[in-house]
Formats: sequence, C-alpha cells, structure tokens
Amino acid sequence: QHVIEFAKGFPHNASLKVLKVGGNRLGTSGVVALCQHIEKNTALTALDVSSSVATGRCVPSIEHLILHNLTLRDINVSFNFLGTSGVRTLELAQQRRQRPIEFNFLGCQKQDLLQQTQ
Repeated sequence: QHVIEFAKGFPHNASLKVLKVGGNRLGTSGVVALCQHIEKNTALTALDVSSSVATGRCVPSIEHLILHNLTLRDINVSFNFLGTSGVRTLELAQQRRQRPIEFNFLGCQKQDLLQQTQ
C-alpha cells in the first residue's frame, strides 16, 4: 500500500531520471504498482528493483512497461524470483522493443531451481 502511494506522483514527474528501490522488499504487488505508475513517465531512464522479493507474477507488468515506456534504457531485476520462464518472457520482450534496453537478470532463475528440488 505504501508503494502505491509513493508511486502515484511518478507518471508526470519530469525530473526523475533514475529510480533505485532495490533491496526494499517491495514484493510482487509493489513491483507491479511501480510498473503501472511509471509506464507513462517520459523522463525515467533507469529502474532498479533488485532484491525486491518479487515473483514471476510481476513479469507481465514489467513486460508491459518495457514495451510501452520507451525512455527506459536500463532495468535491474536481479535477485528476484522471476523463474526461467519469466526471464525468457522478458528477454523476448527486450527483442521486440523498438529501442534498446539493458536488463540485469542475475539470480532470477532461483525459483525454478527451488521448485525442481521440492
């Protein structure tokens, strides 16, 4: 809930270039809320949501964000639980995107590894 309130000002913030909220345990719903609120931001070039305890359920929101916010050039989603299929979905979206974007996926496939050992 706090993330939603925090993110409400992002759509029209023309001075915000880099948003680093990694390590804040935003969770899946927090990452989804951020993605929704920064989709129309035309100034943001970098987003760091690393180590946010986000799962593969936020992948559709991240995918939508990178396909519709063309000012973003760098997204760090490392050390979240996106799983192999989530990473692959984002890689495919990265290829479909009209402008180049860099992703940091380090450690994102742990979820699939955990599921295989259970």
